[in-house]
Amino acid sequence: MKTNIKFKDFLKTNNAAEQIEWSYKINTACTDGHTGRIIMNPEFMTDIYERVGELGVQFIVLHELMHNYYTNVKHAAPIRTPGDNVLSDKKINKDIAFRWNEFKDIIPQIGAIL
Repeated sequence: MKTNIKFKDFLKTNNAAEQIEWSYKINTACTDGHTGRIIMNPEFMTDIYERVGELGVQFIVLHELMHNYYTNVKHAAPIRTPGDNVLSDKKINKDIAFRWNEFKDIIPQIGAIL
């Protein structure tokens, strides 16, 4: 699957293109939890963009950055198992919905596929 041109333009316009590492080794998106580096599967992100639009992409980037925030600022317990990641994802999505109202409708659409 080719990456949607509008999606690429969105990332360039928002100065995000150079902050993202692209990889087919992962199925969705992730971060290392420490440096702020975000790794994304291009097919997954194109699918998010085509299904939900720019707000969906913004949500994914914010969600991954929040993983770093919890690790580095809140000193959350490290993620060691898939179950730890699921719990962390749920907490992050709840916090995003509480702080940024514009994502409330996006989370149910994307949360199940993260």
